Amino acid sequence: MITPSFCTTPLTVAAMQVAEAAHAGQVRKVSGVPYIGHPVAVASIVAMAGGSEAQIAAALLHDVKEDCEPHYWKLVGTRHRRKKHCHFVL
Repeated sequence: MITPSFCTTPLTVAAMQVAEAAHAGQVRKVSGVPYIGHPVAVASIVAMAGGSEAQIAAALLHDVKEDCEPHYWKLVGTRHRRKKHCHFVL
């Protein structure tokens, strides 16, 4: 597991863990680079722009709903009892 420097709160660490699990084995179509690099790059931009922990978590999770198995999305909403943060991703 990678832990970017902007993952400093329980919510952002959990979002990173879910994003990594959800995107495990996925690669970019042309380059073959692991897909997790994309949400990490987006979250990094959000963090550098002064985004809140919820916005950083949303950036990490923004492709989970559309690209991954539904159970990962359900995990995000129930595991941490912070469902309001998940609405950023919708």
